[in-house]
Amino acid sequence: MSYATAINEILVLFVIMLIGFIAQKKGVLNESVQSSISTIMIKISMPALVFAASRIERTSGMLLNVLSIMIVTTASYIFFIILSTLFMKLFKYESKTSAVFIALIVFANVGFMGYPVARALFGDVGVFYTSIVNLVFAVFLWTYGVLLF
Repeated sequence: MSYATAINEILVLFVIMLIGFIAQKKGVLNESVQSSISTIMIKISMPALVFAASRIERTSGMLLNVLSIMIVTTASYIFFIILSTLFMKLFKYESKTSAVFIALIVFANVGFMGYPVARALFGDVGVFYTSIVNLVFAVFLWTYGVLLF
């Protein structure tokens, strides 16, 4: 896929988000509809996208790629945890405030836009590898993130 095509697909995603934003501001999408759309996205669409991407042809190098991605992602989370903790101590925030800032720094939204962008740029292989990153994210979120609060 060419970068022009990928950029075009990403722009389409932003147009869809803009339409949703305008529809919400105009009252077309109330909280109940927004909740239903979010549920469909999180519980049906994204898992279906990951499942479809997992059906790619596997090569011998993919296991090494998966391990490399897991190691780099884990190292990145550890680095950002240490860095954000140091910043909070440097700026002397109280513990509740620093926990919120650390969580915001460490746990960015990796799923909602990550999968479509990965698919636009790299196809199903990109979605497969993005799901590995999301797996590491989930482990850190539900261990360190829970401990943080």
